[in-house]
Amino acid sequence: MASEPQQVEEEVGPSIPLLLGVGVVLLLLAAGTFLCAGAKLGDWALPVALTFAAAKAALIVAVFMELGYHRGGSRFVFAVSVFFVLLLMTFVVLDVKTRFPPTRPPGPHPVLEGEGSPVDQFQTPTQTSGPRGQER
Repeated sequence: MASEPQQVEEEVGPSIPLLLGVGVVLLLLAAGTFLCAGAKLGDWALPVALTFAAAKAALIVAVFMELGYHRGGSRFVFAVSVFFVLLLMTFVVLDVKTRFPPTRPPGPHPVLEGEGSPVDQFQTPTQTSGPRGQER
């Protein structure tokens, strides 16, 4: 009984032009991140930064880590990892949101001036300001 030769499944991966194209897109996204960092976006600064980061991460995971070409276990491990990162972030946000407000009285808080105040603590260096300046 002759056994038929088993066909080896050829590994499929990203092509060189695709890798170069994704590399260019990543450079453009990095440039966009850099340009948006200096812009005064106000409340939109965090969502814009996270959108850029998520887009870059998705491209890297799908193309360079070849997760788009794998099935089964690799995708499951990635999904579980993302779930636990989101769970950790959720607990951190909930912890910060459920804390008591700071116990600081309302109104202006003038900084005291004079000897020993925090304002002039580091203004003028003294001879004994560090280990090298100590007198023997």
